[in-house]
Parts: sequence; C-alpha cells; structure tokens
Amino acid sequence: MHGGALSNAFSQVQFKPPKCVFITPQKNYATKAINLIKDGMFILTSGGTTILEMIRNLPVSLKATIMTGSIPVVNACLMHPSLEVIVVGDRLSRDSKITVGSYAVARINR
Repeated sequence: MHGGALSNAFSQVQFKPPKCVFITPQKNYATKAINLIKDGMFILTSGGTTILEMIRNLPVSLKATIMTGSIPVVNACLMHPSLEVIVVGDRLSRDSKITVGSYAVARINR
C-alpha cells in the first residue's frame, strides 16, 4: 500500500477498522481486486485497510490460498472456511502488525 502511515486501529488483534468517511477508495480497490480472484488462485498479500476490505468481502465459498504476514489479515481469513491460509512468520512488527525479516522474505521466495 502507499505511504507507510498506520492507523491506530491496527493496535488490536481483533481488528475492526474505525468508521471512516474515506473508506470508499478502499472499497473500490477491494472490489476491483475481488473481481480478479478465482477459485484455485494463490494470493500473496501485505496488510492494510484495503487488503482487509478485500478479504472481508471475498465470497465465503471461494477456494483459494492466501499467503500473508499480516496478523489482521489472518484474523479476517478466519471468517472464510474455504480459504487455505499460509502465515509467513518471522519477527513481529508491533506497529504494523505484520511479520518482518529475512526468514519471511525467504519463505515468500520459496
């Protein structure tokens, strides 16, 4: 995602984004991404509000694999029983709620 600024909403594992007037761009981007996703796909994600919006709005019946190091994204995937979730682990960045480090990068490369 752009920038690097993080919302205070990322301070909880049970991530619930604050009600925000500016959520429309995230919904638009998420909807465009969802329209590209098909059964059987492998999806590598980062974190962020747009990714969370996308995961939350995926069809419940979608059978795909999500690979992420984002704790909030993993949490959102719990609501989708047909998704296979691969968690990329290394050190946890408490500020961004994602895993970081050379092991995570090496795992993604594999």
